[in-house]
Amino acid sequence: MNRHSRRGLLTGTAGAIALLAGCIGDDPSGADGGTNDDGPTDDETSTDDEESDDSADDSENEDTEADDSAETDDEDEDKGGNGDESPSIEDAPFTTTEPRSEPAATLLADREDADAWLEDRNVGEEAETFLEETMFDEASLVALEARGPNLCYELALEAATLEAGAIRLEAVADDGDDADSCAQQEVTVGRLVRISDGGDPVDEGSATIADRSGDAHEFELGADE
Repeated sequence: MNRHSRRGLLTGTAGAIALLAGCIGDDPSGADGGTNDDGPTDDETSTDDEESDDSADDSENEDTEADDSAETDDEDEDKGGNGDESPSIEDAPFTTTEPRSEPAATLLADREDADAWLEDRNVGEEAETFLEETMFDEASLVALEARGPNLCYELALEAATLEAGAIRLEAVADDGDDADSCAQQEVTVGRLVRISDGGDPVDEGSATIADRSGDAHEFELGADE
């Protein structure tokens, strides 16, 4: 029987250990190779950070655009409220005991014209207050007049339109439904019409008045009337 010496055994064992160590060193799944599979590389991390920064920049840009849009809308609303006023047409009736021979339509463009017109007429408190409250730097007045046979008559405003800075008025002298119960007295019936074209006075237009007989009378309104 062959006997193995202690040296021979030790030598064989050392060779096996060396061979095993060599195999482990060649294994691609070792410690150094496994590091790449555990997480992103430096290049991948840098790319993710850049994409996050771009996304944040886009979000900030969207917020800035939204704020700018809101400010623009607020400015437009402010301008609309102050500079784009709607046209305004108001009126007040009056009756005087001084009968006119013919219908009349007069544009009162300023306070001087209004005072001169009022001086020769007793139009009553309502019409006087209406005239006095008129701001002639923002509006104009048109006085419409026609003759009536009794105190029940009135001059009714049938139509009032404002187009391209010009006013168009239509009025009719009418006795209403109480003519039979009214005392007969020749009077002048009329109506003051206040016109503002978006905060500006009106300096031209036309008017039509139908008298108590139904005849139409046409008038041109303006500074040279």
